[in-house]
Amino acid sequence: MARDLVTVLNDSAFTAINGYDASTDQSMYNNWPDPDTLERNPDNWMHDLIGATGIPPLNNKTYPGYVDGAIYGGILLTPRHMMFTRHAFVQPNSVIYFYGRDNTKYTRTITHTASPAPQGSGQPGYSQAYGDYYICLLDSDLPSDIEPLKVFPPDLYKYFKQSGFTTTTRWSGSNADATIVSTDQEEKTILHRITQIEFGVATGMGFDSHPDEFNADGNSITNYASPIDSDLAAWHENKVAGDSGSPNMALIDDELIFMGVTSTTNNFDSITNLRAYNDVNRLIENADAAAGISTGYSLTQYNMAGFKQYNIDGYDYTYLGQDISNGTLIQYRGSVKDHNNFHYSVPYAATSIVRTDPRDDSQTFYNINSISTSNQKWVGAAYASNKRIYAAPHAAYGPLIIDTTDPDNVTVDYINVGYGLQTRGIGLLDNGSGVGAAYLASYSGSESTKKFTFDADGNESAVTSLAYTVPESEFEDDRADQYANDIANYPFLYRSFWGMVNGGNSKMYGIPYGSSRVQVIDLNDDSSPLSIQRFMV
Repeated sequence: MARDLVTVLNDSAFTAINGYDASTDQSMYNNWPDPDTLERNPDNWMHDLIGATGIPPLNNKTYPGYVDGAIYGGILLTPRHMMFTRHAFVQPNSVIYFYGRDNTKYTRTITHTASPAPQGSGQPGYSQAYGDYYICLLDSDLPSDIEPLKVFPPDLYKYFKQSGFTTTTRWSGSNADATIVSTDQEEKTILHRITQIEFGVATGMGFDSHPDEFNADGNSITNYASPIDSDLAAWHENKVAGDSGSPNMALIDDELIFMGVTSTTNNFDSITNLRAYNDVNRLIENADAAAGISTGYSLTQYNMAGFKQYNIDGYDYTYLGQDISNGTLIQYRGSVKDHNNFHYSVPYAATSIVRTDPRDDSQTFYNINSISTSNQKWVGAAYASNKRIYAAPHAAYGPLIIDTTDPDNVTVDYINVGYGLQTRGIGLLDNGSGVGAAYLASYSGSESTKKFTFDADGNESAVTSLAYTVPESEFEDDRADQYANDIANYPFLYRSFWGMVNGGNSKMYGIPYGSSRVQVIDLNDDSSPLSIQRFMV
């Protein structure tokens, strides 16, 4: 069952503090602040949380009026990159101390830094609107027992109920808890509640209006206060001077999810929209570039599969599986269900067929790299009564065949044509006993509908062609100049179809893409091209 994010934040906090006493168990370390004898406190509830070792307790910095090594905070975002605040940051050659759960001390030195704007606090041009954060590059990777923290996906706003938005972009915690975790300069475990998240300007919620540069538009800010529940509030402390740079995190089950470093006593600039997400990744690249290297590291997103989305009023959404997005590539262009109620997603740019079981949300992947490595493989899919799924090839070398007869032994094959047929969409003539024919709509291929037959024993014929000619229409004559330009750039456009539908009336219909006609195929006798009719639309 899909989970509500705010509910999980609160439930996770209650589970974490259960059995602990805020008056005695708040410190994360024993022997603090001595870097040589410091040890993790096993009686602190953050001790075993994933990400806890990525919070460094000390550094080698000193500042009048504060405990040596205690201020500036910081958080590990990759094995080699840390975040601090811009208004209170550490410089190159500063030393940072991390401690594994077995109390092994790891020492790293900051070599290079990157800021979203060239000025620092107190200098002309400094503006918190760019984000009060700052990335530092360490001299070498930390080992795996020091855990970088993940961040929320940049569309976090979708996981908060729309009823809580007081403006287009601002979610309010109102008079209820939405619990988050923090530390301070004394490395204590502290709880707050989110009172408000500003997700940025309207375009910043789902988009980045300046994806290639740092800009003051669309900063995302999280405000916080003491929890309302008394058990949670027992772990709250107000922020004071010197706490800047300490991390603020969500807790989901047993994992800490980084949101942002402490900036003021009641808010911080958070990695909770696309602008901030892009900016921090750009800062990581800039820190690498300053050192003349490329670590290849970037932010790691927490997988929100299983959580409700509230991005459309009146509807709740949840996602299954991992994020497989890759730039602008379209991953899947076909979807169909088999006789066992398994759901199959047919790949376009993706490298695997995905079978999803809606009964338990489990997924099985069937790699198809041996059949096609194109980024434009198949478009459209249909389930036949011989328990096979067929998909129309665009650039793949023939129609895809998924044999679902045995759910424990699904096999994948194809009809080898030897080149991409440039079809998009498939319709079936099926007698219900495993015998029939498949019709494939021509998108940018030749002026011919493709066809193959199948039987109940799992045999498919070779692919044949039903030629047609799309006549010119008055529309094309009336816009001759534009028509000529279209044909010059897309020669196939005015004869293209996308999708085939069996009308149940002994006719197959080809859905126009650029064509001005609906294609009609008489299924009683499609051996003759003359049986293909066209209707004006």
